[in-house]
Amino acid sequence: YLKSGKLRYSVGVHMALNLMGILAGVSLLGFTAVEDSLGNLSSAQMMELIPFFVCIAVEVLCLIAGLVFFCLGIRRMSFERAELELPKGTKLKTVFLNAGMILYALVCIAIMVIPGIF
Repeated sequence: YLKSGKLRYSVGVHMALNLMGILAGVSLLGFTAVEDSLGNLSSAQMMELIPFFVCIAVEVLCLIAGLVFFCLGIRRMSFERAELELPKGTKLKTVFLNAGMILYALVCIAIMVIPGIF
């Protein structure tokens, strides 16, 4: 965002990293039921784990690149007050008691409580 001034690029990278985290988790979940340890996996099963390791490697590289860009741009950063700030005492309510956050919490609870829902 600091480089381009456009929020869409930051949101796009965030979405891509979330997608890779999902793909890595899904690919790993398929193997935890098969074997408890990597030492007992066959070579064919190890080959199927490649997408998981690729996703993790890309995420680590993005983390390193983000830290490098942050360190390079820290001198140029400035934080300004927003034109329309939330009234005092309403920040937590605004963040946690909105429809999106409540729906997210309910879905997370459903996933944990009801096995096999997703």
